[in-house]
Amino acid sequence: MPPFWEERRQEEVYNQDLEAKLVEEGAIPKIRYFDKVLENYRRQEWQRRTYGIYIYINGMPTYLTGPHYWFMQWCKMDHPDNDGYPIFYMPQLDRWYFRQRCMEDPWCLGYLIVGPRGFGKTAEEVAAVLENITRPGHNRHAAIQSKNTEDAERVIFQEKMVPMFNALPEFFKPQYSHGTDPKDGMWFRRQATRGKKAKFVRHGEDYELGNSILCYPPQTLTLDGKTLSDLLNDEIGKIIPVKDTDAYARNVVNVRTVYRNNQKRGLIRATTTVEEMEKGGDECFSIWEESNPARRDGNGYTISKLYKFFVSAVETQTQFADKYGNIPHDIAYRHIMNERAPVQDDNYKLSLLMRKNPTTEEEAFLKDQSKCIYDVMILSKRISELKMLQRPMRRYTAEWVNGKVDGDVELVEYAEGPITLYYDPDVYWTSKRKLLNACTSEISERNEKKLWLPCNNDLFRASTDPIRFVKTTDKRASMMAGHGMMLYIPDLDNGKEDSRQWISHNIMWEYHARHTDPTDDFENMIKLMRYFGHSIMPEANAGEFIKHLYSRGYQKFLIVRRHFDFEVLSNKLSKNKLSGENPVSSNTEVIESYVRRTAAWIRRHGHRINSLPLLEQLLSFDAKDPTAFDLAVSFGYGVLAMEADLQDYDFNSQKESEMVLQAFKRYDISGNQSKLIPSYTAEDLDENGELSDFEDPNFWKHLMHG
Repeated sequence: MPPFWEERRQEEVYNQDLEAKLVEEGAIPKIRYFDKVLENYRRQEWQRRTYGIYIYINGMPTYLTGPHYWFMQWCKMDHPDNDGYPIFYMPQLDRWYFRQRCMEDPWCLGYLIVGPRGFGKTAEEVAAVLENITRPGHNRHAAIQSKNTEDAERVIFQEKMVPMFNALPEFFKPQYSHGTDPKDGMWFRRQATRGKKAKFVRHGEDYELGNSILCYPPQTLTLDGKTLSDLLNDEIGKIIPVKDTDAYARNVVNVRTVYRNNQKRGLIRATTTVEEMEKGGDECFSIWEESNPARRDGNGYTISKLYKFFVSAVETQTQFADKYGNIPHDIAYRHIMNERAPVQDDNYKLSLLMRKNPTTEEEAFLKDQSKCIYDVMILSKRISELKMLQRPMRRYTAEWVNGKVDGDVELVEYAEGPITLYYDPDVYWTSKRKLLNACTSEISERNEKKLWLPCNNDLFRASTDPIRFVKTTDKRASMMAGHGMMLYIPDLDNGKEDSRQWISHNIMWEYHARHTDPTDDFENMIKLMRYFGHSIMPEANAGEFIKHLYSRGYQKFLIVRRHFDFEVLSNKLSKNKLSGENPVSSNTEVIESYVRRTAAWIRRHGHRINSLPLLEQLLSFDAKDPTAFDLAVSFGYGVLAMEADLQDYDFNSQKESEMVLQAFKRYDISGNQSKLIPSYTAEDLDENGELSDFEDPNFWKHLMHG
């Protein structure tokens, strides 16, 4: 307050009381006395609160929004610095600009702010709600929810909002009836009048504001049916230890409280720091993913109806700020990395620390290492890199040239195509060898049917997690996933000591789609097999794809596991005679095998994965229920199919040989979990389904059970 305020205000109050007494006695007409200096000051502050203000910071004109000015100038908080009032830092500007945008944007019904702990996001939201509800319009209502009822009432309302309101200057306080120490709500109306005087009380907007702020428990349906002008939903990404709560479902309900009669009536203000993904973080992440303004429905709204805003821990290292509120990025970042250094080798502790002080949104929602099979640090870092690059991958469809089936194939660029091409071998291959569409054929002696053979198995392999003709028992129609893998090719990568620079030994193409008729997906896979000339290892739970290859003469493209029944493979039987189970299904041993190899591959080469959808599936992969992770399963089989025989390569030096072998090292050979599941191609089988290299038909059974 200005230094002249107190004395002049006392005189103004005295004169106003005197005027009121004389008016009541009828001695003078009602004049409404005021001090002109004080009134100019009040109007100045109301104008700044309403429209904002430009101020000079280090010689630069800087705009503060009205609520931001209100927060900095008038909102006293529970800390001793600066007499409890906020301290200005440059990163605040974007947060308050963002809030103003959300207020004014008709296609935004709220926002979700995610960031580190302790930078004051809750205090900012409390100030924003208080600013909105303590001014016209009239008869509007605000609600407060948090991770539990106690936090909403005690931490947010009693410890933050009530002291903030009590410290406001009187010209910003509407009449209220809640007293100076309310427990769970504020009501901005006149004190109740009883008895004979009650009939002389007038009602209406000229006499009271009529707004309110109330605390509510966090159950999903608590606010169902209400109309709100403001909703503060604090710590939406943390566990709520009560029944009938789900942050995602609650947001669906709460959106309807600020959108009534097809009009925007208010704003949801959601904030959080994510502690554990399994305890509220997953639901919050679902809201976050659906709050991207770049993804909108046909009506112009995001899926969640909210916008999202990430606050980096770098922006909150205020101990390094200069006198103008600027925070040096390099110093702040180095400080954060120094904090993480002692736990670099403990992924569980490191992931917990990252979520509490994230520098990227991927770190804010980092998976718990204890809940993830694969290395969350490598996967999350690669996801962050790909999102930062925003490099659009080229999408294609596969077509028969001139419509000639089983002829040459061409990839046609199409934005919505099911095929993503990461590496075009023609670009990197410099020899005169014809790489693409180099398949050959032979005539089967059994039925004189033409059989097709791959020509590039020394360079490429493929894998797929195919689909069934029918939906799963839970009515979920999965998608067909496939990967083309480029083997390690010395001609391309010899001499590159850092495997990060390798081109080969990586995903070449990816397929992800489901057509109305799955046969279309099977045919697309055949086109890819012909185009690149490689064999394919399918996950064999869904046998329709394998049967389709046999019916089309492509069985010699198959790479199959030893755990199979040839009669099922060739469509003679649908189930094992003895067990009644599909003998080519992914048993525990097979799943563990590709999971172990995938984990080892990611540790050495995960930084080169270019598929964002695959990375996200690998982070969430559940080996106990792999059916929901088609891309991750396909990639696991791709790693199995990509087994490279390095002993045959002629390396330039012993050092180079050791370097490459180290890059391919998978896991130690100790313990009973180190057994490999070897693979072989269908061309190794005779017509009875036995491996023709061995005379003893019981050899493989002995190996499997011995």
